[in-house]
Amino acid sequence: MELPKSSKLDIGKLSSIFGDKSAAYKFYWFISLLKIVRKKRTRMSFWEIVAGMIAESWYPIHYYNLSFGKIDSLFKKSLQIQKNLQISIKADKSEINTHLIENIKITKKYLRVFTLNVPYRFLSPWIKYTYDDDVIVKSQSFTNDCLYAIYDK
Repeated sequence: MELPKSSKLDIGKLSSIFGDKSAAYKFYWFISLLKIVRKKRTRMSFWEIVAGMIAESWYPIHYYNLSFGKIDSLFKKSLQIQKNLQISIKADKSEINTHLIENIKITKKYLRVFTLNVPYRFLSPWIKYTYDDDVIVKSQSFTNDCLYAIYDK
């Protein structure tokens, strides 16, 4: 299948993110990012994106007991959050997202793992990863037309 063409986005680089499907976080990071951007927001915190990841993955995890593999933390972290914050498994995405953001001091300890590498590694098709600080600097100049710039956590 031929990829769509775009003059604004290197579709090949974008699709390469999803070439290795061993970590579901990439899909949920991207979905969460897209939902925020669709609201015409251009600035967001890692925590907002991560809360969106949990909200988006909530249904398959809690209704189907779907684990995304041994190296993926979404399943384990979602179960911990549900248990400790007493969020109903029937809660909708908006309610989950709001609950996570309102309780960010508690949720940070569970979700921190998603802020350590995900934002930096997601940009790897555009920016050759060496270390986080290098990715931050290069993202701020939109090296290779990367998708976003990292200014602060």
